[in-house]
Amino acid sequence: MRQGKNPREGLDPAPKVAVPGADAVAESCSHPSRLRADPGRFALLVLSRIVVALALTYALASLLIYGFLPHHHHQAFPLLGIFPHGVVTRMPTFADLRWVTAHSECGVRLSDLASGLSAGCDPFDRKSSSLSYPPMSILAARFLAVKGHHTGLLGFCFGLAVITILALLSRRLVKPEWFANGLLAVILLGFPMQLALERANIDSVIFVLLAGLAAVSCLAARWAALPAAGLAWLAVAIKMYPFVGLTAWCLGCWRDWRRRPWMALAVLAGTGAGVAHVLPWYRQSGGTAAQPLKRDIGHGLIVPQMPWRVTLPWEPSDHGPLQIPFQPVLAITLVLLALLLWRRLGLHRCWLELVQTRAAGFERDCLTALPSLLALVWLGCYLLSGSYDYRLILALPAVIGCGALLTAEPGLKPPARAALAFLLLGVIYGWFAPLFPPASLPFRLNLVCDLVFMPLLAGTLLAMVGAPLTGIQREGASPPTA
Repeated sequence: MRQGKNPREGLDPAPKVAVPGADAVAESCSHPSRLRADPGRFALLVLSRIVVALALTYALASLLIYGFLPHHHHQAFPLLGIFPHGVVTRMPTFADLRWVTAHSECGVRLSDLASGLSAGCDPFDRKSSSLSYPPMSILAARFLAVKGHHTGLLGFCFGLAVITILALLSRRLVKPEWFANGLLAVILLGFPMQLALERANIDSVIFVLLAGLAAVSCLAARWAALPAAGLAWLAVAIKMYPFVGLTAWCLGCWRDWRRRPWMALAVLAGTGAGVAHVLPWYRQSGGTAAQPLKRDIGHGLIVPQMPWRVTLPWEPSDHGPLQIPFQPVLAITLVLLALLLWRRLGLHRCWLELVQTRAAGFERDCLTALPSLLALVWLGCYLLSGSYDYRLILALPAVIGCGALLTAEPGLKPPARAALAFLLLGVIYGWFAPLFPPASLPFRLNLVCDLVFMPLLAGTLLAMVGAPLTGIQREGASPPTA
């Protein structure tokens, strides 16, 4: 009996469809067998898990002590108090957030605060307290009926949200696992993260708001434009500085500007509303920009109030510090140099290709949108003003992206990887330098970080996430996601 001919006989086999994330799943399935065959790699993985577990335990335990054990809160973040001569900050529990909640509960008029009259509301018993933040922070707290005794819970929740977002990003973007664990541990133990968590700074609130905005903007539904506009308005009204990054993000880094203009227009409208809300206060009080920044915990490219000076190690002790007038010029030159260098090395293209291999759909869009938005907001502060180091938490998602590019395959060429690794090592050193006594640091390397590595980091992030703003996007590269 003659058998029927297979209708697919002689035809080419069905093409295999590449599924984003399938390689990661396959890798995880075969992971145990490969680890047993490589004891060194297995030991490295176990060690990295122990280190990141200790770092997470330290951060969460410090937040819990600050938030819920008020009688044992003194310097609950021990890294900030381990060296008495090197510590640059010793703050009460969640100091910045406590200022907002105390004035929310007190009910003092905002006009009195703008005039420097606290009416006994200051939580630190100061006779007068100026309005350190735009009034929206106090108005929002009053609208939500936030009281002073809620400070611990709010500080813990916002700190936990920041830690969770960074942990998820490192988990999804960075491979292999041991490198992701090590990078996350370094970020959690670094001075910018410690400072932001200790103070429950308003920048951590801005971090969470902008993360929510990035996620909402990736939704295809038209109703998403409303919460996106609201989040943009709230972020700018609470603290003025996000408007620069938000505007740049919408105008230059929006993938769906032509297909979904309503989303970009909604974010721009919310940003404009926030500026209109805060501008009267800014004109009246001068904002926080009039306050001088401490050199050891502040950074910024164009900061008139910061002393642009360097004390040479061999200078006699009875002489004042040597002025270096070309310091701003040097910083601007390094920013442009890093920008042009990474343009030739294709950093932006490699970043987009990396995200394409890590996820698909909504998750892919979020992995691209979150680092780009937060990095552009930080770049707006760095390039146009100045800030304390706690604001560096806004750059951490993009720094995680840079770490992912170090091990991504295919990706950057070996010389580019070496240059990026050198830059990240210098930046990480700058994160830990304030935790040590200045005399213990060789050749004032903390100044080298400010003078060299910070401008290079700014140029690198601008090339990585802000390429459409600078005309760096290459032909054939995938367009950036908002």
